[in-house]
Amino acid sequence: MMRGLFWKFFTITWLMMAASIAGLFAISALLDVGPLSQDIARQQRVFALDVAERLLAQEGEEAAKSFARAARAAPQLVELSISEIGPASVCGDIDTETMRDVVADGRCIRVTSTTPEPGIVAGTWPKLVPWLSALIASAVSAFWLARYLIRPVAYLRHGLSALAHGRFDVRIGDKMDGRKDEVMALAHDFDASAARLQELQEVQQRLFHDVSHELRSPLS
Repeated sequence: MMRGLFWKFFTITWLMMAASIAGLFAISALLDVGPLSQDIARQQRVFALDVAERLLAQEGEEAAKSFARAARAAPQLVELSISEIGPASVCGDIDTETMRDVVADGRCIRVTSTTPEPGIVAGTWPKLVPWLSALIASAVSAFWLARYLIRPVAYLRHGLSALAHGRFDVRIGDKMDGRKDEVMALAHDFDASAARLQELQEVQQRLFHDVSHELRSPLS
């Protein structure tokens, strides 16, 4: 039974898949490009606008500006612009994800999120990164595994071709890179067979040489 070879293939495949998954997590953690990162950034902007709006209405402009400075210094940058646009009468019903008009102290104050919206490429790319990473990782894994499987077969084919052409000195065991599985056992069997054929060839050549010598020598 080919238990050793089976478990080797299983372990290699499992390790490569685990490495691919770990790579995806590492990329997402290091570059902050998870599929939901753009949605999270949008929610942060809306939350910052809500807080600034409440502070303006309840505690005044200075409290809102203090919050804007704190938001600007946060790890997840949120730019807020707070400016007076006129008396309270000019305030419209503006309540969007990037702009709010608030009446405070008889004035109309506009709170705007100046954090730039990501473009089409910037918005789509983070969602594609994990899939592209998985595609590349699986391609590398498949290439390595195919090479691992096919290379011994190629050596064996080369050895059999050499035997078919009468070159019995060919050996393939030293090309197996220290493997200790059924493929290595097959290579040893091939080398033993080739050595036996080489020995028989040498015996045959000596026999032909002796017979030829006897035929050329007259009997005394």
